[in-house]
Amino acid sequence: MLGFVPVLRLDCRMKFLLPLFLSVSLGSSVLAASPPSNYGDALRWYEQQATAGNARAQFLYAILLQRGVFGEADDTAAARWFEAAALQGHAKAAFSLGVMYLSGKGVPADASVAASWLEIAAKGNISTAQFNLALLYEKGLGVEQDAARAAEYYEQAAQLGLAQAQNNLGVLYLSGVGVPQDPVLAMMWLELAVRNGWSEASAARTSLAHQMTPGQVEAAMDLVRQWVELNGLNNPPVTGN
Repeated sequence: MLGFVPVLRLDCRMKFLLPLFLSVSLGSSVLAASPPSNYGDALRWYEQQATAGNARAQFLYAILLQRGVFGEADDTAAARWFEAAALQGHAKAAFSLGVMYLSGKGVPADASVAASWLEIAAKGNISTAQFNLALLYEKGLGVEQDAARAAEYYEQAAQLGLAQAQNNLGVLYLSGVGVPQDPVLAMMWLELAVRNGWSEASAARTSLAHQMTPGQVEAAMDLVRQWVELNGLNNPPVTGN
């Protein structure tokens, strides 16, 4: 199985594009509040918008602080702003805060608290939150170990196109842990993981194919084709604020 998916991050070069980024990210209603015309004022402007209660500004300001775009990185301050946005229902902020509690950066490491924030993000259809939450339930970290719930969250993320989740869900169907053992569904999800670029699923997929009947393989490939027709490939973007 896989490790946790890390927090969302912005490239440090974002500081050179920040005025444009402000207009795209915060929208015209916020821009009416006289956005900065130079890079030196941009971070202070973000702080003003965040302090005024704009959840998107709080989330993006937290990322800038976390990355140290305009100075030394400040994980503690970033966590405070992620929390402010998350408390307003910002799913990506809840995910970022959850991962910080998993890693212990900016906040004390606490898998239980992490799980509570990831639950909020998962409800906002953040596939990486669903994946991380599945790992917690699978391993019993911060929550009671529950293979069935792990499978549910893996499937949510897999249905959103997250290749790692497709791989892990395929492994569960292969082993019959948390879900009924089903080689056809195992092959389907492993094949989708490979097609979505998760090469680590290739060995399990090949080994499984040698154990299946031609009819089972054909049934799995039919499911793959149906799924691709409906959803496409290459990790389609998830919804969220």
